Amino acid sequence: MHNFGLITTQRNYVGLIRQVQSLLPTFFGFEGVGIMFRDMHTGNMFTISAKLDEEELKQEEEFYAKKRAKKPPSKQDELLEFER
Repeated sequence: MHNFGLITTQRNYVGLIRQVQSLLPTFFGFEGVGIMFRDMHTGNMFTISAKLDEEELKQEEEFYAKKRAKKPPSKQDELLEFER
């Protein structure tokens, strides 16, 4: 059983892309999936790559673990999350 609620509860583009990439290909039997975004102000279309290496994935998980534990992230943690 797939948990498609994970797609609708994402709060940023990377989380959305990751959930879509992990759930939809297996559900539909595709190799992969991509998302096209439209900037409502300019009308431009764009995609965002959500491919992170293992170290970035670890850093991201640590960042959100701190937030869940209500520990304030350091400025460096916030900057790294912003860059991701």
